[in-house]
Amino acid sequence: MDLSTYFDTRLKFRVHITQLCLIILVIILSIASIAMKDPPPQRAHIMGVAIGLKSIVFIIYQVLTEHNLKLQKWANKKTNLILNCVDIPFWAVMMGLLLSTNANVCVDGSCAVSWIMALLAIALFILTFWAAIASYFEYRYLSRKTIQDTSYVRHYY
Repeated sequence: MDLSTYFDTRLKFRVHITQLCLIILVIILSIASIAMKDPPPQRAHIMGVAIGLKSIVFIIYQVLTEHNLKLQKWANKKTNLILNCVDIPFWAVMMGLLLSTNANVCVDGSCAVSWIMALLAIALFILTFWAAIASYFEYRYLSRKTIQDTSYVRHYY
């Protein structure tokens, strides 16, 4: 069985919608944990908002350019691949920071919110990794190969 069958690009829209829902949940939990004054807000909680907003912009670009006829002129499979690959280390860092923060400082309700955010970051890391591989297969095998026209046309005015 070919590896590309596990990364079917027809599932990419559903994965992006799932990512958007999880990212919105991470942003809400980040704001909630920042609002809790018991332990001071950790770096991972503050970064959750920034990383989440960046990922939302990346996913909205991909969804709109793939599914909106007026915006398809800006669609680019290589750009989608790059955006999905850029997202992977951000969610990995978020996951690592949350897990290390939870191991060191964990107090009451903030602890539960941090662990939920860590689980969401793990899920988003996996989904983003899947989207990057699916984008790679889409770029590699489904993009059109065109021959560049190198002929010189002389215009006389």
